[in-house]
Amino acid sequence: MCVNKLWSEYKNTESIECRNELIMQYLPIVRKVVNVMLQGTGNMHIREDFYSIGILGLIDAIQKYDYMKKVKFETYASIRIRGAIKDHMRKQDWVSRGIREKQRKIEQAEITLREKFLRQPTDVEISKETGMSINELHETMEKVACADIISFEHAVSNGIMPSNKSFGQQYSPEDIILKKEIEKMLVEAIECLNEREQKIISLYYREELTLKEIGYVMNISESRVSQIMKNAISKLNKKITNQ
Repeated sequence: MCVNKLWSEYKNTESIECRNELIMQYLPIVRKVVNVMLQGTGNMHIREDFYSIGILGLIDAIQKYDYMKKVKFETYASIRIRGAIKDHMRKQDWVSRGIREKQRKIEQAEITLREKFLRQPTDVEISKETGMSINELHETMEKVACADIISFEHAVSNGIMPSNKSFGQQYSPEDIILKKEIEKMLVEAIECLNEREQKIISLYYREELTLKEIGYVMNISESRVSQIMKNAISKLNKKITNQ
C-alpha cells in the first residue's frame, strides 16, 4: 500500500495495523534524529534509551499529524521526536549527581596534571589520575557534553520558537521580529568565541563530527574537545541569556 493510501486509511479507521505500518515506514527518522543528537557516540545504553523514547515521539507524531496540511511528515516528526527525547532527559535528570561529581573529578585532574606537566594532559593520564577507566571517562564526557548542548539548544529554541505555540500555528509579527533578533544575537555570540571554539562548534554542528573525530582533526584529546565545547557552550549561553 502506498504511503498516501496508508495515511488515508489510518486517519479514517484509526487502525492499529495501519499505525504499525506507518511506524515501520518512518523508523529511519528516529534513527537519524538520535544519530544527530548523539553525534555518533558509541555508548549503546544512551543510544538505546534515546531510540526508545524517539519511537514514542514518532507514535505521538503519527497520531497527531494532519496529513491534509502541506507540511512534510518527516519535518513534523523530527520536531516531535527531538522534543520527546529532550523532555525525557529533563524529567529523568539524565545527568545525575554522580555524573556531575565525576565531571568535577575530571576537571580537577586536568588542572592538577596541567600544573605538573605544563601541558594539556592526555586521556590516559586523566584516566590514571581519576581512577576511571578510559571507557568510563569517555562515557562521562559524552553525557555531560550532550546534556550541556541540549540544554543550550532548548534555551535558544524557547526564545526562537516560543513554547506556547503549537506546530503549524501562525506567528505574529512580534514573534517573527523576536526570532530574527535572537538569531542575530546567536551569530554575534559565536563571533565572540575564540578561533578554536568557533572551529569546534562548526565541526560539531555543521560537519556533524563526534567529539572523538573533532579531537582527531584538531590533534587534541577527546577530553580537551569536551572541555573546549563546554566552555564555548557556557559562553554562548551567558551571551544569549544576558542580552
